[in-house]
Amino acid sequence: MDKFLEEPHLLRKKVPLQWWWKNRDIYLRLFSVRKRRLCVVGSSVPCERVFSKAGTIHCERRSLKPKRLSKLSYVS
Repeated sequence: MDKFLEEPHLLRKKVPLQWWWKNRDIYLRLFSVRKRRLCVVGSSVPCERVFSKAGTIHCERRSLKPKRLSKLSYVS
């Protein structure tokens, strides 16, 4: 971990995943953790789409129980 912390910072124009792939043998344990973390979506758009669909499915006329609304939101 100390060796990793002493590494120079990566420039903004560089791709972090490429750096990790190149150094995967040096930081094997850290690489396995970072590989999982670098795939996280950096946007709230997917979440907002789900809320939008839920709002379309659930309206004043169509009163649904939470469990049913959850199932319909998942399907659509």
